[in-house]
Amino acid sequence: FFAEQNIDVEILEGKGSGDVVPLIAQKEDDFGYLNLTTVSIGISKGMPIKVVAGLMGKHPSGLAYFADKPLNEPKDLEGKVVALAPGEAFAVIYPAFAEKWGIDTNLVTTVNLDTSVKNQAFLEGDIDILPLYINNELPLIRTMTDKEINVLMPADYGFNTIANGIITHQDTIDNNPDLVRRFVAAVIKGYQYTLEHPEEALEAIKLRSTELAGQPQEVLLEQVKLTMTLIHSEATEGKPIGWMADEDWNRTLDLLFETGGIETRPANEDVFTNEFIPAE
Repeated sequence: FFAEQNIDVEILEGKGSGDVVPLIAQKEDDFGYLNLTTVSIGISKGMPIKVVAGLMGKHPSGLAYFADKPLNEPKDLEGKVVALAPGEAFAVIYPAFAEKWGIDTNLVTTVNLDTSVKNQAFLEGDIDILPLYINNELPLIRTMTDKEINVLMPADYGFNTIANGIITHQDTIDNNPDLVRRFVAAVIKGYQYTLEHPEEALEAIKLRSTELAGQPQEVLLEQVKLTMTLIHSEATEGKPIGWMADEDWNRTLDLLFETGGIETRPANEDVFTNEFIPAE
């Protein structure tokens, strides 16, 4: 798809969004795919970067629970034991989430567990609620038990933040908009193809990562399929892949500002643009 756009691209292994943002801001790399919360923090500090495509409009954060300890609505958190590690997605929104839905936090037991042990603690019944990303951890943990695991998505209860997307330097937008347009078009065509051919996408992923290639095929395929269900938020349904809504960015930036994630709330137009999204 990049070749169709006359782009000779080198795809590098990411080392986390916190490392990628400075690389783009310092023009060491041209484009990055990463967590847009981290991008928003960078922009609020004056980094000359901008989001040019939103590729995960619905946040993948979910609260996993066993069917015999149901979490049918947010207030059902009362009386439950929840793994709540500082800095993770649900931990950041938890105070505001509890306030909005009238959850008495005195009735919720929260425990700080390292990532390496929290899954086992959930499987053994030491905790009732396991915050996770549904497109990553959920398919894997479901293979570890015969019990039914369900998920409540905070995004379905007024706490959706735009998750991942593509960024580039403002200078690239100003000086080479045609490159940005062609790059975005190639990525979006890849997403469209993946929606129609998830098995082929899986094989491409396995060729790029020996670590992922060693995981069970059915788990990887489910991860691909679940990721594709998160492309659109309610606000972007019916819009082209990559298109971003002010509504989603307002919620994302306002929540970051209200929870202290950013000291200055940037204007939406300084954070993202839809000008490079091809019409369907």
